Amino acid sequence: MPQTLESRILRNGAAAILSKGTRHYNVGTPGEPWELDAKCAEIGMEPFFPEGSGKSGRFEQIRRVACASCEVRATCLNKALATEEDGDRFGMFGGLDPKQRAELVHAAPTDRDAILAAHGFEPGTVVIP
Repeated sequence: MPQTLESRILRNGAAAILSKGTRHYNVGTPGEPWELDAKCAEIGMEPFFPEGSGKSGRFEQIRRVACASCEVRATCLNKALATEEDGDRFGMFGGLDPKQRAELVHAAPTDRDAILAAHGFEPGTVVIP
């Protein structure tokens, strides 16, 4: 019987699961070439877009570990910021949840670099529309 992503993570820890790069759990097909290099493509989308109450907190560690080690993190965040509108933010992009992305977009331009640096982004890697 196949193990669920959640059972494997609870048993082995998020870092162990992410280091294996298991594509078995991928529930979506990447739409852009850079998405093939995304950590979420390796472990599946459920932790990044959880459905149902209570699931978001369960996947917090998985999202943070995956996004922090993702090679295309800045590109992912740039795509989200360029395509989202107020009131229409969901999921984890570039390691930031909807609330964090909204705070970034609405921050004073002079504060944005500090906010991005606090999340581990290098200056000039994220463009805020």
